[in-house]
Amino acid sequence: MINRKPFSPISPIKENSAKESHLFLDVAPNLEIDGLSDSPTEKEVRQKIRSGRFRTAIWGFFSDYCNNSTIHGVRYLGEKRRPWTERVWWIVVFIFSISACSLLIWSSWKKWDDTPVIVTFADKSTFVWQIPFPAVTICPETKVKTEYLNFTKVFKKIFKDEENLTSTDSVFRRQTYFETILQVCQSEKLLNTPDFGNDTASEDFSDQLKEISLPFEDVFAACFFGGDWSMDCDYSFVPILTEEGFCFTFNTLNASEIYNPSALHPGYEYPIQESESKDWNLEEGYTTLDLSTHPQRALGDGVRVGLYILLKASEKDFDYLCSEMMQGFKVHLHSPDEIPQIARQFFRVPLNQGIMVSVKPSMITTSEGLRAYNPIRLTKRSLHFFQMFTNSFRSRRQCYFNHERQLKFFRNYTQKNCELECFSLFMIKECGCAKFYMPRYADTPI
Repeated sequence: MINRKPFSPISPIKENSAKESHLFLDVAPNLEIDGLSDSPTEKEVRQKIRSGRFRTAIWGFFSDYCNNSTIHGVRYLGEKRRPWTERVWWIVVFIFSISACSLLIWSSWKKWDDTPVIVTFADKSTFVWQIPFPAVTICPETKVKTEYLNFTKVFKKIFKDEENLTSTDSVFRRQTYFETILQVCQSEKLLNTPDFGNDTASEDFSDQLKEISLPFEDVFAACFFGGDWSMDCDYSFVPILTEEGFCFTFNTLNASEIYNPSALHPGYEYPIQESESKDWNLEEGYTTLDLSTHPQRALGDGVRVGLYILLKASEKDFDYLCSEMMQGFKVHLHSPDEIPQIARQFFRVPLNQGIMVSVKPSMITTSEGLRAYNPIRLTKRSLHFFQMFTNSFRSRRQCYFNHERQLKFFRNYTQKNCELECFSLFMIKECGCAKFYMPRYADTPI
C-alpha cells in the first residue's frame, strides 16, 4: 500500500517564492556594492563632524564641500578612495587655474586703475563761428636791419680775423648789438662759436632787440580779415617776443589775460590788444552772438572770409649766416590763449610766392561726468585707509580742468603752457637763468 501525500498547489509557489527571494538576496548585495562611491556619504560626514576629533571634523567639512562643489576637480580631493598621487595632481591643477585667473583679473584691474577714463571720439559737427579763429604769428627770417648791424661782417671780424672792436663808441655799440642778435640766430654754423661777451644779457635786452629788429612797416604791405579790405594791419598785428626774436601776432589775447601778475615785469615785450576777451573763455567758448568779439571768429569757410596777408622784405637786409641760409617768413598757428612757440611747429613762406593754408579745426571736449572724479591719485599720507578705500574709484582721472590747476606764470592751464613753464622752472633751478623768451620771475637773469 502506497502512502501518498496529498497534492498541494502551494508547494510550487513556495519554491518560486524561495527562488525569488533567493534572487532578491543575490541582487541586493550587488546593488549595494555598485552603489558604493569614493565620496563619503552624508551620514558619514555628519558623524565625523559631530563625534569626531577636531581634525576629523575639519576633514568632514572639507569632504562635504568637495562632494557638493561644482568646481571641476575639487570633488576629487575629498574622495576617500582616491589615490594621493591623483589628489596631488588635482591640487596642482587647481592652484594653477586659480593663479592664472587671479593674474588675468589683476591685469584687468591694473589697466582700469591706471587708465579709468576711456577716450572716445565721436564726430559732431560744430559751427565755425562757435570757435575762435586761430592766432597767427609771423616771424621774418631777417633778424636785424643792416643799418644797425651787418651780422656776417662783424662775425668774421670777431671770430675769423680776431680783431678788437672796442676801439670806438660806434664799434662798441655794434658789438653790443652783435651780442644781442646772437640770442636769436638759429644757424648751425654758430654752434661752435667760442665764448663771447657776458654769460647773461643786460636788463635792457628787449629794448635793444626791438631797436635793431625789422619794424612793422618793413614786413606788412596789406592785410584783410573776413572780407574787410579796410582792415588796419597795424591795429590787428601786435609785436611779441619769441625765440625767433620780435614777431607779429594776430588774434591773440592780452598779456594780462595770458600771464599771471607775477610774470609781468619790465624789460619784456608783451602782446597788447585794444580789446579784451570778455565774451570767450577756454572751456565754455563764446557766450554771446555778437560778432565783434575778441578773439575774432570766422563767419564761414573759404579764402574770402579768412585772413589775407601781403608780406614784403628788403633785399639789403638779407643775412644768410643768421637765418639758416633761407630768407622769407615763418608762420605759426596756435590757440589765442597760448604763447607762440615757433620752434615746435611752423611753415615757411618763401619770397615771391603765394601760400594758401587751409585749417581744419578739431575741437575736443571733456564729458561733464568726469568732474566728479579727483584729478590726481590720492596718497596714503593725505587720507586714512577708509578714505583711501572709499575714494579709490574716484581718484584716477589723471588730468586737470582749467580751474583745477594753477600755474605760476600762466592764467590758463593748457598742455603747452604747462610744458613751457616746467621747462622754464627747470632751467632756472639748474642754471640760475632763463632764455629771453621764457616766462620767468622779475629777478631772473637772461
